[in-house]
Amino acid sequence: MKLDKRSLASFNIKNEVYLIAFCKILIFLCTLYSTYNFIDLLFAVINDNINNYFIFTFLTKLIITTIIYYTALYFDNKFSHKISKQVRNSLRREIFNKIEKLSLNYTEAISTSNLIVANSSSIISIELYFNKFIPQIFATMFIAITSVIIFGSINFWLALAMLILYPFIPLSIMIIIKKSKKSNKKNFSDFLSLADLFFDRLNGFNVAKIYGKESNISQEIDETSSTYRKSTMELLKHQLNSINVMDAITYISIFIMSVIGIMTLSNFMLVIFILVASFECFRPMRTLGGLFHISMKATIELDNIYKLLDYPEVKKDNNINVNNKGSLTFKDVDYSYDKQKNILQNINLQIKNSQKIAFVGESGSGKSTLIKLIMGLIKSDTGDVVYNDVPTYKIPFPKLMNLMTVITSESYLSEGTIRQHLSITPDISENDMLMALEKVNLKDFVLSNGGLDYKVEIGGTNLSGGQRQRLLAAKAILKDSYIYILDEAVSNIDDYSKKCVLDAFDSIKDNKIIILISHDLETLQNCDKIFVINNGEIIESGKHIELKNKKGLYSELLSKQKNLKNKFFNKEVRYDIS
Repeated sequence: MKLDKRSLASFNIKNEVYLIAFCKILIFLCTLYSTYNFIDLLFAVINDNINNYFIFTFLTKLIITTIIYYTALYFDNKFSHKISKQVRNSLRREIFNKIEKLSLNYTEAISTSNLIVANSSSIISIELYFNKFIPQIFATMFIAITSVIIFGSINFWLALAMLILYPFIPLSIMIIIKKSKKSNKKNFSDFLSLADLFFDRLNGFNVAKIYGKESNISQEIDETSSTYRKSTMELLKHQLNSINVMDAITYISIFIMSVIGIMTLSNFMLVIFILVASFECFRPMRTLGGLFHISMKATIELDNIYKLLDYPEVKKDNNINVNNKGSLTFKDVDYSYDKQKNILQNINLQIKNSQKIAFVGESGSGKSTLIKLIMGLIKSDTGDVVYNDVPTYKIPFPKLMNLMTVITSESYLSEGTIRQHLSITPDISENDMLMALEKVNLKDFVLSNGGLDYKVEIGGTNLSGGQRQRLLAAKAILKDSYIYILDEAVSNIDDYSKKCVLDAFDSIKDNKIIILISHDLETLQNCDKIFVINNGEIIESGKHIELKNKKGLYSELLSKQKNLKNKFFNKEVRYDIS
């Protein structure tokens, strides 16, 4: 299998696979030898042939085979764990490196929920595939050959019967697996659909709760869960059928081997050995058959991971060096998704050092696409977005991230102290941290709550929304980037926090570039330039007061926004009076 060759080479586990197979063969031989040894003891007792020499020989054989058996079992488990560790670490490292290379644009290759599945349950299935199924294939082949040799040394007809009967299990399994292949794919697809839906609805649950739509979410999840449950039951039916078929073939084969033994052998001790040994000889093939469904599930899930790992990346030039004194320029930029309708067309603009600019427009106008182009996450169809004459998509992402800092309304705060959050580099002092906190008017709050060792809970749940954004702003300021992108960074927070964040970035504007995206047009009053986007084109540009007086789209959006705020304010006043 091509996929297996790639995986074995990638995970560097060939030696471990062969060693596990060797251990399984040793375990098999020890089991057969011990079986023969105990049958020999049984007949010695029946025939009263027991003496000290026999007992000594029996115990010596038993001790040696037991030591070999448990030593092989120990190394079987040890190498299995090693394979699991190497597969798990290798896949997670490759997934992480790929996501890092794709950066914020990774969702074009894989959804976040699918990424979680790939990094958790899929890896468990793949571990089982490589530490159980693959070694079992090699072990079963050698055990089959060994079994034929052992039975052939006893009787030709037993060897012939073994050669005829042995292939029936894999042939029957291959037929069943072929029929269940579609069920396996559908089951995994249904699982990913359920994961996508659950993750998406969980993120939007608060909004759904506000509008009383939580029952709709529950119904959607129930319906998708029911689809997944049905496909799982269908898959289990195939698995149960395969187990029943394998059991039937195994027991029929053992019966046939026993009948041949009785008919062709005069030594009753060998007949008993054939009866017991047949079961041990067919067990590895039976085990392999039981692992076929694991192999199918794992190969489907591994294929899903390889689709991510093989997703094409924009080529970067690691020799490019960037400095912190340049300008951003859009030169005749057009962009469309899947070469369909243009999202952006004929974009020409320049953002210079010490400028604070804003992109505004209605949802879907192309603002987010502009930011992706600036960050080098996507490449324009025609034209270029350049920083100091270098297309941003060619600049390695780590260098771009040293140059830029992005804050969004959904920026996340992990668990840790204020000090840990603000320790961007080792040389940042406490005084630097306190000065950054003072810029965002968070210093007094921090000092009154235990200082820099105040612990922020997971997601910043012990802070208000405004405090979270102010802490993120302080963190960004300490990073001392050249370009700051505030993508709705002051949306959905109180007016006081909004002013604190904006004032903080205004205070560091010299020798920086600050880019704002905000639906709240009142926050853009002191921007050096505002670009109004409509249907992917820049239709207006200028300062807030200029665009307000121009009576164009910007003025229209501003009026609509003021009317909405007045209606909301009047509603709140009436509520307070009542």
